[in-house]
Amino acid sequence: MTELNASGKIVVELADGPVELDADDIQIRLQAKEGWTAAQGPSCVVVLSTELTEELIAEGLARELVRAIQDRRKELNCDYTDRIAVALVTEAEELHAASEQFGEYIRGETLAVELATKPVAGAEPVELKVAGHTLTLYVKVV
Repeated sequence: MTELNASGKIVVELADGPVELDADDIQIRLQAKEGWTAAQGPSCVVVLSTELTEELIAEGLARELVRAIQDRRKELNCDYTDRIAVALVTEAEELHAASEQFGEYIRGETLAVELATKPVAGAEPVELKVAGHTLTLYVKVV
């Protein structure tokens, strides 16, 4: 491929003698194996695993929780520096696990001083769907 890119042709040595092939004669395709994806540029090839591990799924859920909390902060007209108390009330074990595993990340991104699983007194509940799971979200400025 490097030779084709550099000179516009490839010379293949055969028993009957050399054969010259150009870009019209050759088609090169990059095809990744199942569970992988690939892309190529003029000087490199990048290959990535597309396997979704339990940790990646939990991290994605945590990011969705952050998005939901940030949306609620916006609805409540919170200042950029307002600290909040948050409660995530749900039956979904996946959301509970993600909020426990990535609790520090969620608190840091949303300025939450509290991340609970029981309703926060004085906060208006909002029912949401997060990744197909029902969630009642409580956000209160503290």
